Amino acid sequence: MASRNEKNSLQAIDRIKAETGNQDVEFLSLDLADFKSVEKAANEFLAKNIPLHLLILNAGYMANPIVADTFTADGIEKHFAINVCGHFHFTRLLVDKVVESAPGRIVFLSSLAHLIILPGGIQYDRISTGLTIGTAYGQSKLGSLLLAKAFAKRLEGKGVYVNAVHPGTVNTDLFKDLTSLPYIGGLFSNLFYYTAETPANGALTTLYCATSPEIEENEFHGEYFVPYGIIATPSKIAQDPKEAEKLWDFVEQLVNEKLNA
Repeated sequence: MASRNEKNSLQAIDRIKAETGNQDVEFLSLDLADFKSVEKAANEFLAKNIPLHLLILNAGYMANPIVADTFTADGIEKHFAINVCGHFHFTRLLVDKVVESAPGRIVFLSSLAHLIILPGGIQYDRISTGLTIGTAYGQSKLGSLLLAKAFAKRLEGKGVYVNAVHPGTVNTDLFKDLTSLPYIGGLFSNLFYYTAETPANGALTTLYCATSPEIEENEFHGEYFVPYGIIATPSKIAQDPKEAEKLWDFVEQLVNEKLNA
């Protein structure tokens, strides 16, 4: 279980062991906002010399809208750094092991929020200057879709199925800061309570892409799934292979520059 929060992870691991009987669950320290931490985590996993059949890119940073500090130590806007760059670098470091272990799956958690972007798509010139919270989150989820497309292209025919998922609106801590906002927080909390999925239901589409034999049987590769296991059509820009390659090149160069700084 790769996470930056060891305390919460160990509690989750204890619960998994108790409820499933599976005692072979370990914690792996991973901070996706820190590219050196990403490398350390990937290397620690690879050192175990065990197969990697499934990689779920599940981190979803969404900033507190009343907090101004939304940049990493490297000066990158946090939504982009964590949801896009961190996932890209972690997957890039582990993808050969997934291919070696094939058949395999890679699942990127995107969102319907990929539609909340400025005209032109990802604002590459503002990665270090920031955006509004909604737009920053939206473009990071567009980034997840484009990365899924880019990895799918590179892994075609290698027995690794790469897909992206919109899990629905799920009742997790991702929204806790929004529900605490003055004035609109109470209204948002009530709407959220009556409309949001439970975490168990919210995980179903991800689990479908991760475990269903239908993925391989139907050659579902580079698709965008919404609840529950339905293939949907994302935005026009999310379907553009040129945009996927542009993002890949930009993120690869950005990560390498920060690591070599």
